[in-house]
Amino acid sequence: MNPNKGAINLIIGIIVAIALALGGGYYVYQKTGGDVSFDLPPILSPEADKTPEDGPLGSDSQGPSSGGTQNQDQQPVVCTVEAKICPDGSAVGRVGPNCEFAACPATDLPTGWQIYTNNQLGFQISYPGNLVKTDFELFMANLGHLANINFGPNLSINVWDTSTYTYSQLQQPSPAANQVVQKDITVDGHQAVEFKYVNIGDNMSGTTAVTRISIRKDNLVYILECSVLECDSILSTFKFTN
Repeated sequence: MNPNKGAINLIIGIIVAIALALGGGYYVYQKTGGDVSFDLPPILSPEADKTPEDGPLGSDSQGPSSGGTQNQDQQPVVCTVEAKICPDGSAVGRVGPNCEFAACPATDLPTGWQIYTNNQLGFQISYPGNLVKTDFELFMANLGHLANINFGPNLSINVWDTSTYTYSQLQQPSPAANQVVQKDITVDGHQAVEFKYVNIGDNMSGTTAVTRISIRKDNLVYILECSVLECDSILSTFKFTN
């Protein structure tokens, strides 16, 4: 066999293959107008696979159940700014969700008792309804006597500042007091001194048991003096309002 002839056939085969490839490419180019593109499958992110009922990616939260209300649809309740005065003198406002007035503080007062509130001096006390409140004229206002409030002849509240007299001076009972028993206490979180003693009437006409409590709050001294049967109950209701 002639070796040159085999080489010639190989070269011819290569040339034919190249021609076919060029021809096929030219044919495709003519058909597509030079715009060759391929349709690839879409690449989806994990978020795209979620249904509307699914929660955030990576969470175990579930979608809303039938008839449920989503949290983002709930709007904060805004109530009008109003106040209702309670029997104890305090005030309550409106609260959600229906903007009704909040409940007044519970009171465990005996039937017929009244509540006295002094907003100017910042205190409150309860007393039996048969006692009549009277504000007496201040004869020593220039010496720091700010108030003299009486509920009948046997219950009084006097308020002093300490511009003239010290707390120690103001807390002392009358020099005529007998059988004095003194005790340090606290009233509504404030330092106080309690005196229990006996007053002897004019011409030895009789004796009266008296409880006197002096409460110190800032530069004011509140002096409560009581000589009725309900003294302990009355004095236990005293509290500050500011």
